[in-house]
Amino acid sequence: MTREYKFDINNEMYVVIPEEKEKVCLVLSDSLEVINEELTPSYRAKLDHLLDQSSVWYPKALEKIQEEFPELAHARLLSIFILSEQSDVDLIFGLEFGLREDSEHGRGLKFSLDSFEILEYGLGEVAYY
Repeated sequence: MTREYKFDINNEMYVVIPEEKEKVCLVLSDSLEVINEELTPSYRAKLDHLLDQSSVWYPKALEKIQEEFPELAHARLLSIFILSEQSDVDLIFGLEFGLREDSEHGRGLKFSLDSFEILEYGLGEVAYY
């Protein structure tokens, strides 16, 4: 599926993934040069791949959160943070979940798009950097 990537002044836009009823915020990290660049076709393809593969990374993320919260009642994916430049080989992305069990901090995960490996897990802020 070809998507149009139009980020607003805050480098954010909303996307739909089948695993969530509500739209999810897609964010280009403001520490990246890409926020000042035209998105290349290969970078757009990586973003498409990321969103198209939500059926792979979403359950992995929930499983990781459930290791900490076995009785997890409700987790909602709030944001997907893009943490890699256009020139980077792998695309690293962060996921921020809101949780009833820890509504103040939520939980964050950092993933590799190449391997779908969880690189880091912790409080929501892990997803930002």
